[in-house]
Amino acid sequence: MSILEHKPQDTPPVEVPPLDPTPPQDPIPHQNPL
Repeated sequence: MSILEHKPQDTPPVEVPPLDPTPPQDPIPHQNPL
């Protein structure tokens, strides 16, 4: 039984944090569309 392969949807994977498409209040603008 591979626990790594079988991940319950109720509990999100702690190994990989949720990717934020747009971080709130970006102190340093990576790409400033001007």
